[in-house]
Amino acid sequence: MTLNDLQRAALVLFAVREAGAGASVEQMKAICYCMRNRVKAGWHPDWLTAMEHAQETAGNLPGAPATIDVNDRAFQVLLHDIDDIYFSTAGNSKPMMEEGPGEQSGETMEEALKECKYWQFLGPGRPVNPWFTENIAGDHENHPCRAQMGLMMFFE
Repeated sequence: MTLNDLQRAALVLFAVREAGAGASVEQMKAICYCMRNRVKAGWHPDWLTAMEHAQETAGNLPGAPATIDVNDRAFQVLLHDIDDIYFSTAGNSKPMMEEGPGEQSGETMEEALKECKYWQFLGPGRPVNPWFTENIAGDHENHPCRAQMGLMMFFE
């Protein structure tokens, strides 16, 4: 096993747990893209360190840990697609980010999230981190909201 193998596996587990039970594969992938953007921006020297420090800038307070269901189709798809995200080779031409009912922006998820490093879930059962509200979501000039996926928001 190589360090790249370990980091890709850890990224899958991180995204599944962070997205929580019932999350879509798109939500899990979006978390992976945000983590990739953090690593590329030099926040941390490697993926494992970035994941270990992710709670420092989390949009939500920690909740009950999500369990991993290896038979879950979203989990299996993320496993299949993780190399493209990790190695920045995603050639996904399918538009992923919805603008309105039945409409799509024409951007791939990777394009829509290219500058995003933060995410936050809104809605019941996902307590909002007050620090995040004040310093990220509330700072529109430095951290604009660039995308939304259902009740999941993405910030620069």
